[in-house]
Order: sequence, then structure tokens, then C-alpha cells
Amino acid sequence: MLDLACGTGSITARRLARFPDAVSTGVDLDPAPLTIARGAFEGDEGVSLVTAGLRDPHRPSVLPYASYAPS
Repeated sequence: MLDLACGTGSITARRLARFPDAVSTGVDLDPAPLTIARGAFEGDEGVSLVTAGLRDPHRPSVLPYASYAPS
């Protein structure tokens, strides 16, 4: 799953509760909510959190996967 503007990760947490075998990448530019998300998902190898802006042309290069399937 790709969670753009993930903030604190609340939507990611809900998705993973429903689909526990899924992996998720959260992307946000704001370091404050990302710090909260990193604390919430610490030790969860299925969650990657990336600091990047949605308009950043280099954003695809910092994502852990080359593509994400539409849900």
C-alpha cells in the first residue's frame, strides 16, 4: 500500500488491521507527524516511512518499491 501524506499513520494502521499481511509505505513531508508514525510502527518490518513531498520529482527514487498496484 502507498499512503501519500500519511501524517501520523492512522490510515495505514487501519488498513493493516484489515489486511495484516500487507506491506505499506507512508510518505509525508512534515517531520512532526512522521516522528509519531515512526514511533507507532517501530519494529514493524512491513511499514516503510519516507520523508518526501508529493510534488518532489525525486520522490519515486526514495520509495522502497518500483511500483504499487492500485487498490
